[in-house]
Amino acid sequence: FVTTTAAIIYIRGWRRLRVEHRARFGPAQLAAFLGGLACGVLAICSPLDTFGGMLLWVHMTQHVLLLMVVAPLATIDWTLTDGAGIPIEERAASELAPAGARAWNPVFDVTPAHLIDAIVTEAGVVRAPDRQRLAALRPTAGAAG
Repeated sequence: FVTTTAAIIYIRGWRRLRVEHRARFGPAQLAAFLGGLACGVLAICSPLDTFGGMLLWVHMTQHVLLLMVVAPLATIDWTLTDGAGIPIEERAASELAPAGARAWNPVFDVTPAHLIDAIVTEAGVVRAPDRQRLAALRPTAGAAG
């Protein structure tokens, strides 16, 4: 809905400006905007989004930036030993593939722990997080969480 509305508003504005300033607002500007809009929709709605965490890490590593996770302590499952135990919700295969085709369509992926440079919580920041460093932030049995 939002994408369609943005495209309609832009095309209406483009037509209006095209009448007033024909030389400055040619079809190339319209094509560039609609192409960018299509790329945005593809990035958000395609199966390639599944690899988003890994691609973000690669990009950030190339630019010497840190990958930080900001999460409340309440979202940490202290019973898990690693990310393999995190249940991944799946969408219907029909969102990706034609009828009758098989496809795996996860809602999100799990970023491998070794790619995370820091975890920020309300209790503090854990740099180079591992089990021992994260355990220092774990609430005690009598505390909420």
